[in-house]
Amino acid sequence: MAKRDTAPMFSRSGDSNPLGKNTAEIKVLVPDDLREKIGALAVLRSTTVSEYVRELLMAHVYGQIEVIKLKSEGRNRE
Repeated sequence: MAKRDTAPMFSRSGDSNPLGKNTAEIKVLVPDDLREKIGALAVLRSTTVSEYVRELLMAHVYGQIEVIKLKSEGRNRE
């Protein structure tokens, strides 16, 4: 029998939100064209639409520099 890798497998990328678990939901209706363009921008950044929009909202609320610092701190904890 082949030896199995016993390392844990996680369903997320490990780039968790440094502000904690994402549990609150915001639902926004947008025109189809806007949704398509946001989807294309997310693909260009190699991320999901949710992650892309979340980062835009965080940058708007907290400021771009703070978002970069928070993401960097989250990666340094790994």
